[in-house]
Amino acid sequence: MAAYEVLLLNTAIPQIQAAQSGDTYVVPRDIAFSAALTLSAGTANGVPYLNASKVLTSGSALTFDGTNLSNTGRFIVNNVGSAAGITDISFGSLSGGAWINTPSANTGYLAAGGSGAYTWAPTLHTWSISNSEQMRLTSTGLGIGTSSPANPLNIVKDNTAFRGQLSLQTSTAANFAQMTFYDQTTLAAQIYQGYTGVSGVGNLNIVNVGVADIAFWTTNTERARITSDGNLLVGTASVLQANRKLQVTDGGVGIPALFKQTNSSANECLDLWNSATSGNNVFVEFQTDAGVARGTISYNRTAGLVAYNTTSDYRAKDVFGPVTNTGATIDALKVYNGKMKDATQSRPMLIAHEAQEVTPYAVTGEKDAVDEDGKPKYQQMDVSSLVPLLIAEIQSLRARVAQLEQGA
Repeated sequence: MAAYEVLLLNTAIPQIQAAQSGDTYVVPRDIAFSAALTLSAGTANGVPYLNASKVLTSGSALTFDGTNLSNTGRFIVNNVGSAAGITDISFGSLSGGAWINTPSANTGYLAAGGSGAYTWAPTLHTWSISNSEQMRLTSTGLGIGTSSPANPLNIVKDNTAFRGQLSLQTSTAANFAQMTFYDQTTLAAQIYQGYTGVSGVGNLNIVNVGVADIAFWTTNTERARITSDGNLLVGTASVLQANRKLQVTDGGVGIPALFKQTNSSANECLDLWNSATSGNNVFVEFQTDAGVARGTISYNRTAGLVAYNTTSDYRAKDVFGPVTNTGATIDALKVYNGKMKDATQSRPMLIAHEAQEVTPYAVTGEKDAVDEDGKPKYQQMDVSSLVPLLIAEIQSLRARVAQLEQGA
């Protein structure tokens, strides 16, 4: 049998044909070629494959240039170098496609369209847009807008007005929680906007489902608290008295516990409404010590007047006897005609420090006292405390007049 030169005539005939006689032969399974096998209908740099007719062929869809395996630049394997930026696998074009890169530094890149990037490494994951990092995941936490998250979720706001750092939205107007927190006993605290049925606008609801309080802090110090039974505490974390819905403590020596301001003389600074329609309505009660009542402001329904009351129950007093020398006390009080410096009308008046020498119980404060800023701390008087003195003196006068009338 003559020697044969084996050639592939075309890709449509899946047989090997002898050039001399035209007879066809089946190629043995383990046949070896001493020279390169050429596909006459192949494509330069094309990778051979079986087409739909199971005919060995090649084309431009998948090429190999001796270094890279690619699909028109969309699938590339490049392991030539190990420096950062060397593309190992790419989807898209080399200039703007997506790629996966794993250089020797163990830092990987995954990009989309050339303008976004996802990177991973042993210690962090980062996400970028337009080649600018927007988010980073580290062992400390997830940072959005920061590359150094200090907490499990650390969001840095932008400088756009009325734009919050975190925005949550539901796709329905029902009362679905937009943020829920669970403690170790699986009792949830929720923040959500409740639907009111008016243009889909609802209240902002902060809910603690468990039997626990809601606390508000500033500068690492608790400032206010809503207790589980509905009391609002300001300046304290502990209930001062049970069944008081608003409880406020002061901020230190000389600092009032409560301050209310209005900028119009026609507006009230405070409205108190006791809506009861029978009995004497109490508006305010004043207490000292362990809740001891010292006075009230109330409405006397029978008399039709507002009463400014001081506790006068015999059980709260130690009585020593009748008042004497009322005339001498009254004579010692100096009454002047004058006006306050910011007033326009004159009237009879007492001077606090002078009255203090005679009736100290009627005067509050010390003469010439000033605050820490050097401003005067004015003395004050409760002239109503002199009424018993006047009554006693009137009674004494009436008795003397009666004696004179009897003698006449």
